[in-house]
Amino acid sequence: MSAELFSRLPCEVLPGVFLGNEFHAASLETLRVLDIVAVLNVGLPQCQDHFRDRGIRYLSCELFDNAE
Repeated sequence: MSAELFSRLPCEVLPGVFLGNEFHAASLETLRVLDIVAVLNVGLPQCQDHFRDRGIRYLSCELFDNAE
């Protein structure tokens, strides 16, 4: 995937709720610009708590996609 893809901002799916990727979650600038104060990771592996010491809260939930 290109660097351009990862430079885009996450998509706001509901007011104040954003869908992004691991690069968005690892960018304090992105989180601050969008006033994001909590990150919910629903994939694997567990999301690192990059900015817990700066007031960002993290929660990880292991969800599996099964075609059956």
